[in-house]
This record gives sequence, structure tokens and C-alpha cells, in this order.
Amino acid sequence: MKFYSLAVAITLCLQLPAQKNASISFEKWISLKNVGSPIISPDGRTIVYSVTSTDWANNSYDTELWMSRDREDPLQLTRTNKGSSIDAGFTPDSKFVSFLADRGDKNQIYIISVNGGEAMQVTKDEDGIDNYEWSPDGTKILYAKSEAESKQDKNTKERFGAFGVVGEEYKQTHLWLLNFSYDSILLAGQTPCYTAKKDSANVDSVARDKKQECYTLPAAHTFTTGNFTVTGFAWSPDGKKVLINYQSNPLINSSITSDIAVVDVATKK
Repeated sequence: MKFYSLAVAITLCLQLPAQKNASISFEKWISLKNVGSPIISPDGRTIVYSVTSTDWANNSYDTELWMSRDREDPLQLTRTNKGSSIDAGFTPDSKFVSFLADRGDKNQIYIISVNGGEAMQVTKDEDGIDNYEWSPDGTKILYAKSEAESKQDKNTKERFGAFGVVGEEYKQTHLWLLNFSYDSILLAGQTPCYTAKKDSANVDSVARDKKQECYTLPAAHTFTTGNFTVTGFAWSPDGKKVLINYQSNPLINSSITSDIAVVDVATKK
């Protein structure tokens, strides 16, 4: 999602022809809220949609998710400070709403119960996530992200500073597969991890004797690799295959190289 500066919007408004006895000022016009991207849960009981409002303090727009359950009055579901909550989805069992948000560590996947409460973080990908799709049975999440900056790129920047080659300034987008279970998310961070003596120095002997297992957020694994970029993907109804749309690189002119393939989830072929 692209966020445009309020200054640009104000400039466009100032260029509009003035009307006599105008009933609304450009400040109020920019402050109008917009709703969109409605989705309905698999069980048909819950509707989630986005509401975009003006954040004058940060010179930007803020998008958050709202929900109506069993035809009750809508209520705000997400609140991401200094950022937006986007790309809403439902877990296949209709119990949770998933979304993307940057809450201090780039765009990550979160889930929040349709009954309300605090959102729980599902991923901790150091590069951030572009979009995602649940498998039909809810045991896997497939997500897309841009390739990480290579060591060569980092060395080039350190040596030359701002540096770029026309037509080659892009990163390929590939898919990553994450095994999902509610237990892994609920337990993550609940049990302390003692990896060094200093970590356990102040821990009572009972805790050490129990040798508590350390739970962390599950790690994703690469699903597609190669000299191409994935522009779209979807699960087959049985969850055994993934349909991908791909092209040689993300540049607009490369759309003529676009093709479609079916990838087997088990073998990645």
C-alpha cells in the first residue's frame, strides 16, 4: 500500500476551481474517512473492512481494521501506533483475523481474535512481508517478500555511497512457507530462554531443574528460488499445490515474460 503526503493532497485541492458558497473546506475534505477492502469470514458471521483516516500529526494517512460480527454495530479491531494495519484475512476456522502491520520490526503478520483482545505476532521476518495467504486447512501460511540485500550490495553502498545501475535497481520477490499452529504462537516468549550462564544466574534452582523448553516464533522456509520474481500466488483447494504467476524481474517492461506455474508443496517442484 502506498501512503501519500498530505502536502500533495492539499496542493491538489488548492488547484481545484473555487466554488461559491462551498459547503466544505479542503481541510475537511481531506479529513473525510474512507472505507474499503471488505472481507467476510468463512462461517459468514463476521465482516472486516478497513477505515482510512487523516493523521495530521504525522502528515500521513492511517488505515485500521473494523469489524461487525453477527450484524452488530461495527467496532475498531486494530490500533497500530505510527503505522497502519492492512491486508486483512481470516483464519480458515473463522476464529481469528490476520493482518499486516509494522509495529517496530517491519511489516509482520499478526492475528487477533474475532472476540477482541490483544493482537499476537505470528512472524518475525527481518526483511518484512509484502502479502500472504492461508492454506485451506490453516496449518500453513505462504507469504511473499523481497530478497534481502546481498553482501555485494552492502559493500558497494559502503564504498560508493548512493549508487545504482539503471535497469538493475530491483530485488526479486519470492515465496516463503511457514508452518502455523496456535500453540506455537501462544507459547512464544512465555517461557524464558537461558542460553548463557549470565542469563540463568538469577533464576531459582527449581526453574533450572525443570529445564524449561524455549519457545520462539516459528521460522519460515524458502518456497521459491531462482532468477525471477513472483507477482501473484494462490493455494489449490486441497492445499497440496500452489499456483504462481512469475516473470523475469519486477520491472514493468518484464510483464511480457510473465508465466504461470503450479508448484507442489511437498517437493517444491
